[in-house]
Amino acid sequence: RRSILSGLKTGFNEAFYVESPSRDAMLTADPNCEPLFKRFLRGRDVKRWVSVWGDQWHIVIPSSQNRTWPWSDATNEAEAEAIFASTYPSVHAHLKRCEQPLRGRQDKGKYWWELRACDYYGDFERPKIIVQCIAYYSQFAFDTAGHYVNNKAIVIPTDDLYLLAILNSRVIWWIVNRTFQHMKDEGLSVDVQFLKRLPVPGVGETLRSEIQSLAGEIVAASNSPTASIYTPSLEMRLNDRIMRAFALTEAEQDILISSLPPRDPISELASVVLVNADEARPQPRTDRQSGNLGVNIQRGNHDVQS
Repeated sequence: RRSILSGLKTGFNEAFYVESPSRDAMLTADPNCEPLFKRFLRGRDVKRWVSVWGDQWHIVIPSSQNRTWPWSDATNEAEAEAIFASTYPSVHAHLKRCEQPLRGRQDKGKYWWELRACDYYGDFERPKIIVQCIAYYSQFAFDTAGHYVNNKAIVIPTDDLYLLAILNSRVIWWIVNRTFQHMKDEGLSVDVQFLKRLPVPGVGETLRSEIQSLAGEIVAASNSPTASIYTPSLEMRLNDRIMRAFALTEAEQDILISSLPPRDPISELASVVLVNADEARPQPRTDRQSGNLGVNIQRGNHDVQS
């Protein structure tokens, strides 16, 4: 069982976050520093099913407590910095301009130019599910590109597309709206402890395989320029199978439909389909009621962290 992870905290983002022109300039001056730059995602870059990279790079220099660098065994900081400057001169020059605020961080490594100690740097480079810390929509993204994320996003280290499909379902969005803390502007705080307790129904291998396959098709389609053409029908087919996975009774389904929370993902999808088909804006629902859906955090024989 792999734990749900928080994104990286730098303690001073201005030093460690750069866009492509700054990265390219440092690489031109010193090609050896390329491994220090990792594509990374902000919370706003995490969308439904996939993320959209926003030309952001993270300078990642793990603490000497996590990795052995040429300067890790230096006898003093002055010697360590001299080795750092000779090993990666352009990155050293970039970070040197921020030395004082970097020294003042609580979140720093053994030396002022390093990130704080962290045992899970490698998990960012593996397949994973990502979600924003404050959610306005049902938006869990699958990432296979090894993006790093900042502390405005949460990482579930898994390549399980079945889990991704469940998390992006309308049932989970219904539960999230009733169990997660509501923030201002209708945002929902995605707390790790509540996230761990979301229900993941156990199903037979055939249904699981169908759900995984459809989720994979949606991820692939979402990464293409024709996403708006192909994803609606795929999502509708997936929704039918996920409703079967949760095994809701007719009464429970009635409660679900009559008490949909704002921005229900399937309703949002239906709105897009109507606009595309008829160029008409759908009328907002006025009949939402409170209800007690029979799916709770104990239902099913797995949870998100399984």
